[in-house]
Amino acid sequence: MTKRFIYGILMVSITSCSVDRSDEKPSVVDQHGFLEESSDYGGELFTIESDAYQRFILAENTTYEYMLSATSEYCALASEDNFTEHYFGFTKHKEWVIVLIPKSISFYTYHNLIGWFWGYGQDAPIPTEVHGVALHESDSLLNYYAELDQSSMYGDELIGGFQNGDCHHINTPEAFEEGGNIKLTAEVTCNYTEIKSLFKEMEYDLNRLPSRDYKLEKIELYE
Repeated sequence: MTKRFIYGILMVSITSCSVDRSDEKPSVVDQHGFLEESSDYGGELFTIESDAYQRFILAENTTYEYMLSATSEYCALASEDNFTEHYFGFTKHKEWVIVLIPKSISFYTYHNLIGWFWGYGQDAPIPTEVHGVALHESDSLLNYYAELDQSSMYGDELIGGFQNGDCHHINTPEAFEEGGNIKLTAEVTCNYTEIKSLFKEMEYDLNRLPSRDYKLEKIELYE
């Protein structure tokens, strides 16, 4: 399996190297002082109300232990101060581990974790597929999925689609905005029915995600 670079796994200080990027998209510095890249895509900002969603991450060909370890390791990258407790849910279905994301988790952390799980660590069982699925509690047309953009050089771009047919992208380093930074765009090709087809292959009903029997794990997270 090809080793992937994920933003957040290896964050490089802007002072650690100097690279000529005059012919590339502009670089900026995030709120932690790390070098980040602006998005490859444009589009119209679409505000997300996280409290209106039940959010999940699905990882294929991995283990409960890996996903729990990856979540804990994500927390360990941050400061030792100002940690808050969150309860993540974990369950298994065939070759898939399903993670229930607590409502207390921010838009940024949820979407950054999608990329983080995809490439955390160097050894098996790194997932072969990772998908974020967010189910709106009152309007199913606003259900959406997100996955890592395989064409992204820096591994910090998610792409996906809404059940209503709109396609979107999320640049994770810029996702600290209140209401998130999902942008609707025609520059991304998406098809929400692909996620439904995935669940069909899993012999699983998408609508059963919230009612699964999840094992809750308390994890301290700094945001």
